[in-house]
Amino acid sequence: MLECRLPKLKVVTSIMASHCRRHQLIAVLLIAAFALLFVCPAMAQTKPSDSEMKEVVRLLLQREVERPADGADVTVLLGPNVKSSWIPDAPGFAIRQLNYDEQKRIPEYYDLISSFKDSVIELALTKGNYCRKAGHRYEFRRDVKTWQSRVVGYVESTAVGGRCDGCVAGSGATYSLRSQIEEPSAQASRAGNLRLTGSVRNISCSRDAEYVRCDVALNLKFTNVGSPPLIILQPQGDYEFWHGGSSLALSERDSRTHSLVYDLNHWPSVYQSPEYQKLASLLDQSAPPGGITRVLPANASWNWETSIPLVLQEGNSCNQHVGVEIGWEEIKRRPAPLWLRVSYEMWPFNVENFKPNLGGVLRKRWQNQGMLYLEEKSGRYWHAMVTSEPIEFPLNQIDPAR
Repeated sequence: MLECRLPKLKVVTSIMASHCRRHQLIAVLLIAAFALLFVCPAMAQTKPSDSEMKEVVRLLLQREVERPADGADVTVLLGPNVKSSWIPDAPGFAIRQLNYDEQKRIPEYYDLISSFKDSVIELALTKGNYCRKAGHRYEFRRDVKTWQSRVVGYVESTAVGGRCDGCVAGSGATYSLRSQIEEPSAQASRAGNLRLTGSVRNISCSRDAEYVRCDVALNLKFTNVGSPPLIILQPQGDYEFWHGGSSLALSERDSRTHSLVYDLNHWPSVYQSPEYQKLASLLDQSAPPGGITRVLPANASWNWETSIPLVLQEGNSCNQHVGVEIGWEEIKRRPAPLWLRVSYEMWPFNVENFKPNLGGVLRKRWQNQGMLYLEEKSGRYWHAMVTSEPIEFPLNQIDPAR
C-alpha cells in the first residue's frame, strides 16, 4: 500500500489526494498487467494453431472418407462454415468449399464441428445435406510428435422447416441416423409376445393446393408369438384403437432400423371423455369381458380391417424427426414401393382417470385366463402400444385424383 503524507493546507490536501489515488490505480494496473503476462500464454495453449488444425483435419478425412480401389482422387465438398485456414492439401482428396447458397442445393457434403479443452481437440466430420447431417465425434491428443485419436461419440445436426432443394431422397447418411441395430423380426413391440403384421388392401389419394391426401385401407393381423395366452382389447362401440404413428422407409431394412423418410406420431393426451368412463366400467369385471377383449392362445391370430390417413407434401422438405421428409414428386420417381409401419395404442390409459391403476388390477385379476397386454407404468398410468412389421406400400403406383 502506498503511504502519502499530506500537508494540512486544504487545497494542497485535495491535490495530493488526487495524486495518491492516481499512484494507487497505476500500481493496480501494473499488477494486473504482470498477471496477464503469465496467464495469457497458458490460455493460448488451449487453442491449436491453424497448422495443427490442418494436420488434424487431414487425418480425419483419411479416416472417414472412403477411397476408391483404383486410387483415384475423391472429391470432398465442405460446408461454408468450415474455417478456410483449416482446410489441408491432402493427397488423394480434391477439396472444394461450398458457399452459403450452394449448400442448400447439394445433396451431400461434409461439415466440421469442433471444440477445444486444454490440449485436447474434439472434432466431428458430419455427412449429409442442408437438412440433416451426422457423423462420429473424435478426440485428438498430441503424443510427442504424432496425434492419437479415438471415437468418443456421435453427433447430429438438423435444420428444421422449409423447402430444401438439396434434400434428395437416398442421399447417403441422411436416412441412417437413429439406429443401426436391426430389430428381431418377431418382436416389433417393446412388450413382446404380440406381433402385428399386415397388407395394403387399397390406396386412394386426392390432391389439393398444398398436399396429397391418401386414405389407406389395411388388413392387419395380431398374433400371439409367446407361450401363455395373451389378452388384448378390441375396438367396440365408441372405442377404437388409437392410431398413434405412421412411418415410411425406402426399403424393408431401412424400416426395421428406423432409417425413415416420413414419421408422424400423435398419441392421446389426458382425456376425461365419457367413452373412457364407459369403457372403464365395462372392463372392470372378474373375467375378460367378451366383445371388448379377446384371449389369444399361443400362435393364435386375430384379423382386423381398418384404414389410416396419410398426408404428403408435393416436394421433399425438412423434418426434425427424419431430416429429409419425402414428397410426392420423389415417391412417383421411385421404381420400388415404399415400406409402411403403423403403431397403435393397445391399452387406453385414459380409463384410469376413472378407475386408477385399472391395468395393473386387471392383469393380476385375470392372470388365470391369460396375460393382459401391458408394457409399463409411467406415473399414474399403465401404457401399451404395438408397432407393425414393415408392410410393402406401393404408393408410387397411385395417381391422385384432383
